Amino acid sequence: MAKIIEGKYNGFCSGVRAAVAMVEEKSKELGTVYTYGPIIHNQSVVDELDSLGAHVVEDLAALSAGDTVILRSHGVPPKVYDLCDQKGLNCIDMTCPFVARIQKIAAEMQSKGYTIIIAGKADHPEVIGIAGFCHGKAIIVSTPGEAQALHEIERGFLLAQTTFIKADFLAIAEVLKTKCSDLTVKDTICSSTENRQREAGELSRRCDAMVVIGGRHSSNTAKLFSICKNACKNTQIVESYNDLNIEILPINGIIGIVAGASTPQRSIREVITRMNETLNNTQNIEETATVEAPVEAEVAPVQEAELSEQESFERDLEKTMIRIRPGQVKKGTVVSIVGDDVYVNIGYKADGIIPQAELSLDPKAVASELFAIGDEVSVEIVKVNDGEGNVLLSKKKVDIRAKEKEAIAELEGGAAFEVTVKQAVKGGLLAEYLNARVFIPASHVAERYVENIEEFVGKKLSVKALEVDKNRRRIVASRKDVLKEEAIAKRKAKYAAFEAGQRVKGVVRRLTDFGAFTDIGGVDGLIHVTDLSWGRVRHPEDIVKVGDEVEVEILSVNAETERIALGYKQLQPKPWDTAMERYMPGDIIEGRVDRMAPFGAFVEIEPGLFGLVHISQVATRRIEKVEDELQVGDVITVKVLDINPENKRISLSRRAVLQEARAAQQPVEEKEEPEYERERFVIPPVEETTFTIGDLFKFDAE
Repeated sequence: MAKIIEGKYNGFCSGVRAAVAMVEEKSKELGTVYTYGPIIHNQSVVDELDSLGAHVVEDLAALSAGDTVILRSHGVPPKVYDLCDQKGLNCIDMTCPFVARIQKIAAEMQSKGYTIIIAGKADHPEVIGIAGFCHGKAIIVSTPGEAQALHEIERGFLLAQTTFIKADFLAIAEVLKTKCSDLTVKDTICSSTENRQREAGELSRRCDAMVVIGGRHSSNTAKLFSICKNACKNTQIVESYNDLNIEILPINGIIGIVAGASTPQRSIREVITRMNETLNNTQNIEETATVEAPVEAEVAPVQEAELSEQESFERDLEKTMIRIRPGQVKKGTVVSIVGDDVYVNIGYKADGIIPQAELSLDPKAVASELFAIGDEVSVEIVKVNDGEGNVLLSKKKVDIRAKEKEAIAELEGGAAFEVTVKQAVKGGLLAEYLNARVFIPASHVAERYVENIEEFVGKKLSVKALEVDKNRRRIVASRKDVLKEEAIAKRKAKYAAFEAGQRVKGVVRRLTDFGAFTDIGGVDGLIHVTDLSWGRVRHPEDIVKVGDEVEVEILSVNAETERIALGYKQLQPKPWDTAMERYMPGDIIEGRVDRMAPFGAFVEIEPGLFGLVHISQVATRRIEKVEDELQVGDVITVKVLDINPENKRISLSRRAVLQEARAAQQPVEEKEEPEYERERFVIPPVEETTFTIGDLFKFDAE
């Protein structure tokens, strides 16, 4: 025989009843209305109202002027009223009178200089609304622990969410007495809520099983479940009879029924009636006496119902249930948090429990900080029945799997990981990582061959995966690859330490036809042959020797290709910068013929400094080609005719030198050459003998 006791304070409270009635009335009157958020936290009621034309909106911006919007019983912040006015909406305020009173108290006490402290859930619409009347400056706490974490407060005013648990409110008040120099406590828990909670506590202490009926997102229903669960482990929360796990109800025991303030009477009657049918109870169920007396008060007796098996019904019930097995991962919804335990609806006939040890990888994790009622969570089935009819779940195992999956993906992507060598075996080393066996072949222990790999046992090594066998949980890894990458990274870091424009000192290490490789501090840079001197360089050894210490300028750095371009000539004076200091028109100098052109010969006076001997200034006689008198490489004496530093031109004359030399050898009385001879060899003006470096490259192009 099973006894069923129904609580007296079940079903809609006055505020909810009025709000639902208003929505029904306006829906029938206007055809279409809107509710700002769900009018109550009961999906079946919300769905029914939607079918009548009352649609839920979360954003008032989606409405148009003239639309009718009904504000739910939880209340809203002042900014919502302002938005309704701005949008020109027809606003019907169905805020519960108890909630409206709290809003008024909060605003008034804040204006008097008090810091408002709200005991409640920060994300609950009612609390959000109350906080809005405090201009967002209210402090919200849901546990004594959160209250303990607050800083010192000079003047505090504590009030509560209407559905808050009385015992928790009193505990928070005690903590705040140590935090506030001046604390005023105002118990604003709704009397209806207080009666429900007191009744639920008394019933659950006297019953073998409890059934809490209400929406899974309802705050007051969740608190009833928490109260009942603390006193009666065999407690389940259901929205409808389909959610009920009938199998865990005692055949010969007392079953208590309580319901939240957002639960319609039809849902309560459905659960009780079908329970009665299932348990084959042919007698009526009586209500308990009004529970306002002390805890010792007797609960009114109820008539008994004999429990008999109805196999056909059980088979139909079983079809609606999912099948689960240990090791399965299921998605569920958090329906309650009791202490350190989290209750999750996974669609099975019984809710699952995540104990504190299985909450997280963090052993110190706190349930209320990790989860909130309504959260969707993935869990692994540990046990189908923990001995009390509950399904034992683990969130930690799911997290471990996810972490392993992520880590394996990283390994396959080439990420390095650390292992501790457990053993040396033939052919390599053994270690473990993420419950997988790791084998490091001897050829991959180091960059070079290691004679004795035993020396690595017990040491931590950084390795990379060569092969990953997920099914057999085996990993073949390499330390050599990691060492190579580290060496490359170090070299690149050295290169990255240099910047273009820096002046550094180095030592010439090697010469090639195209330049000089120079050590500038652990890395080699190249002084290209064109950057050794301002002049033409036949071979780098003409400028520097192996072992020479040189100062160079960094021209460019490429850390990726590990190349540094160096400049030696860049730190040497440019020939033209000081040419006027060393050469003047009329000077007799020596130079080497560097190259020929149809119009003359280019002569290198010094490295990087060239002058032009015009064809008319090559000889004392008329010549057809420069090559008739000069050859590349000839060292000749010339006279400086003109220097133009702006255009970088030097005009030279070999003819003038030859004439002066011949004149010095002739007697003074020697007659001048006949006039016709002089006219035959007309010397062009000096201007015609000038040239530019561009002339030189033009000749090359030709």
